[in-house]
Amino acid sequence: MTSVAEIGRLAKAHDRIIERLDASHGARLATILDQLEFRVVEIANEIPIDRRFKEGRLTRAELAIRQRPMIEAAIRTTFLGWAHQTINGYDEAASSVVKMMKHSISGFIENDADIINNLKRISFAGYEDIANRFLDTLSNGLYQNAIAGRSQVEAVKDMQQAINGVFIKSDDAEISRLVKFVKDNADDPKKSKLVALGIEKLHTFYGADRAGNNLRRYAYQQVHDGLMQFSASFTAKKARDAGLKHYQYYGSIVTDSRPWCVRHAGMTMTIEEIREKWANNSWKGKAPGEPLIVRGGYNCRHHFVPVEPEWVEEREAA
Repeated sequence: MTSVAEIGRLAKAHDRIIERLDASHGARLATILDQLEFRVVEIANEIPIDRRFKEGRLTRAELAIRQRPMIEAAIRTTFLGWAHQTINGYDEAASSVVKMMKHSISGFIENDADIINNLKRISFAGYEDIANRFLDTLSNGLYQNAIAGRSQVEAVKDMQQAINGVFIKSDDAEISRLVKFVKDNADDPKKSKLVALGIEKLHTFYGADRAGNNLRRYAYQQVHDGLMQFSASFTAKKARDAGLKHYQYYGSIVTDSRPWCVRHAGMTMTIEEIREKWANNSWKGKAPGEPLIVRGGYNCRHHFVPVEPEWVEEREAA
């Protein structure tokens, strides 16, 4: 009989691979967004300005609207190009799922490649939605600023913030130092308070974007949720292949874990029990969809591990 220890070992190994992919994808994204910001600034600066005004107001609104194809091309060659490469890395996550379930399946089956490609398309569609939303934000905002005769500096800053929030490029040495500190230490729990203070100070510099309505925020969320939901979807498919109808909710509890995750971590439930409990509870951050896939909601790091009830009997007996 498969032991609880073996299930835990396999689940932890899968977690480590997912965490590594998540971190590497996020690290590359930071560079890509900086590249996109630089290109968009170049595009915006191509619009003539009225030099009769000290602040250099935008003019020629008809040229501003013509910049949309250039902005779209910039988004596709940077952000969506990176997204395509990132999603190709999901193959490693799929292989890890098979290894995690080696006690119940023999490996990939004939139609796995089709399933994996379809799941990749779903994830890429999430990135395309983000790209299209911010194409409208950037191009429409530039046109509206040109119509209003806003200064080029302020219009460009709006576009930078639409991409990177308060983490935009700056000629100010103190701002650049703060941005670098926050980026370098965002994932260090020991420096969480200093990072929070740095972000707060950046907000005071810019006086905007406290809600985080920028491409950076949504892209980072898609990095994590896209990968986790791909893993969860493929796991559910392989569980069906193996005829498994029970799942153990796996993952560590941290200070900001959601009530759903705190309550069910370590529990073994049938698919029907999971769906019933999930439907009859609500919590902040709960996402719509199949609970096996969306789990605790946005940015959740827990996952369901397919099991047979007798595999976990030793834990229940203890």
